[in-house]
Amino acid sequence: MAIVLMVAIPISPEPLQCAADDGECYESNITRVIDGDTIKDHQDQSIMFSLASAPELSEPGGQEAKEFIEELCPVGSRIVIDGDDKQTGGSYGRIIAQVTCNGVNLNERLLEGGHGTIDLRYCADSEFAFEDWAKRPCGLEDKQF
Repeated sequence: MAIVLMVAIPISPEPLQCAADDGECYESNITRVIDGDTIKDHQDQSIMFSLASAPELSEPGGQEAKEFIEELCPVGSRIVIDGDDKQTGGSYGRIIAQVTCNGVNLNERLLEGGHGTIDLRYCADSEFAFEDWAKRPCGLEDKQF
């Protein structure tokens, strides 16, 4: 008679990789895509994409931007919210953040997909302005710190 012994070894989850530690940094699930640059999570928290701006739903391209995000990050998908450390006050009750879904940076993909633009007003006020996806549009490609 053979006895099989199985041992479960707990694996601690990998720590979240957020840029710094002043803003929000947590994992959640997406429950709704509001528009091309704003989503809701399972805590009913609204999250606006830092630096990336999409047209409003009533504007040309607005519905397409929303559908683009819905395709990249369907409801129920796991997301990582990295709050913008320079904008911790939020905007109209929303967290301003870089959002990763299924390993994809949604802020960056919105721009790459042609569904949004960098909101230049916030380049000086965002920790993400020096990220590869934002440096050139923010005029920071030749600057280093």
